Amino acid sequence: MKNLKKICLRFAADRSGNIAIATGIAIVPLTLAIGVAVDYSMISNRKAHIQHALDTAALATAKNLGLVKSRAELKDLARSYFYANLNGLKPTDVKLVFHDSNTAGGTAIELSAYMDYKMLFGSLYEKKQRRIQKSSIVKTGNNSLEIALVLDNSGSMNWNNRIGTAKKAATGLINQLTEAFETSTHPAPVKFSVVPFTGHVNVGQQHARALWMDTTGLSPIHHENLNWQQNPRARAYGDGRWRDGSGRWLTRFSLFSDMIGVRWSGCVEARPWPHHTRDTSPNPAQPATLYVPAFAPDEPDNYSGQRQVSRSNPVYCSRTNRRKKCKLWSDGYRRNVHHTGARANTDLRNYTRQYMRLLDRSGNPFGGFDAAGGLVRNGPRISEERYSNSYLADDKNVPAPLHAYSAANTGRGAKQNARQDWTWKYSGQGPRVGSFVGPNHGCTGNPITALTTSKNRVISAINTMRANGYTNVPLGIAWGWRTLSPGQPFPEGRA
Repeated sequence: MKNLKKICLRFAADRSGNIAIATGIAIVPLTLAIGVAVDYSMISNRKAHIQHALDTAALATAKNLGLVKSRAELKDLARSYFYANLNGLKPTDVKLVFHDSNTAGGTAIELSAYMDYKMLFGSLYEKKQRRIQKSSIVKTGNNSLEIALVLDNSGSMNWNNRIGTAKKAATGLINQLTEAFETSTHPAPVKFSVVPFTGHVNVGQQHARALWMDTTGLSPIHHENLNWQQNPRARAYGDGRWRDGSGRWLTRFSLFSDMIGVRWSGCVEARPWPHHTRDTSPNPAQPATLYVPAFAPDEPDNYSGQRQVSRSNPVYCSRTNRRKKCKLWSDGYRRNVHHTGARANTDLRNYTRQYMRLLDRSGNPFGGFDAAGGLVRNGPRISEERYSNSYLADDKNVPAPLHAYSAANTGRGAKQNARQDWTWKYSGQGPRVGSFVGPNHGCTGNPITALTTSKNRVISAINTMRANGYTNVPLGIAWGWRTLSPGQPFPEGRA
């Protein structure tokens, strides 16, 4: 018994081997902690991979909204992006759930994924697997697109069928964008305007009385090439405008009304600087911001009306036939009035010898009369301007005082051009039917098509374009801008 007691006391007092004992006691919780750390690291790694794949797939799927035709295609697209970005995880281990929703605020793509991770040390704490679940949501805005198609319709677009190429390209763009927005819930997902431009832009005849049009002659460019001062009907209003005796405003619109068989085609002039390329709101308090109807004035006659020359009815003409009827105005003729009888012969002889070569009835050069009254052939030709947009007879409605006012109706250069400004000649006359000349000369483009969601209307406007006329690119661009802005003259734009 004494020996046993000594052994116990010695054992109690012995300090050797205590680390092994402590390790033996701690080995179980240490092993458990290491297992938890390993499993936690593996879980975190898989969570990161799944989240990355979900984010990538959601963004890529949302980017392709509208480019796929059905929800099934959209789901397949999401799956392909997701499983392609799992970074080594087995697709069979991860399940993808696809959700999408359409609201007034836009479209939401929601992807969620989960997998059951088998715990490496789960047996130590009686949890053999743990579910890993992540999700990603992408919300697309529901804004619309507003696009102005500004298309050159000038005559040069006929070269190599450029106009056909432009039509094809514009139609392709329309088809692609309208298809891309088919799944949008926005009431007007994509809108187009069409601005065909040449030397002018046509805003449409329906806007003749619009508030943004200059209907009273306020604009500083409204009365260019119009001489109201010598028109007996005109009364100065005091601010640069004119009225007739009935109170009607004398404007380009009134000239259209006075003519026979013609009306305004819808083209407008470029506004004065700096508004010609700006989207300045039209305001009658700023006359230069109003839009002025395009009006091509009647240019000086190459041939006048067939009017008998007599003392009581003097007509200024430079070419006559043997019946003494006027064919040309006498620009450059020093004496303004032709008379019948011997004096007519003298006037014509002096005139033709000095200024121009004429043709007789046989088509031979006719120089007038010699001193004995015979024909003078091969006389010198007058240097008289010839005009391409002469569509009215200059000798109609001429006020009586101007019959003696030579400076206004005869002479070369500026004197000849003065007849272009006469405003009385438009009353009761009109260009020939089917003629390419007239007050709408140069207005060759189709009217603007304002912003619309109608694909058929836009494509129809493009298909009916034709190449003809001059080119003014800045004017076309400015009107494209105006169709996109929310103000007048085309207020359909959003911003």
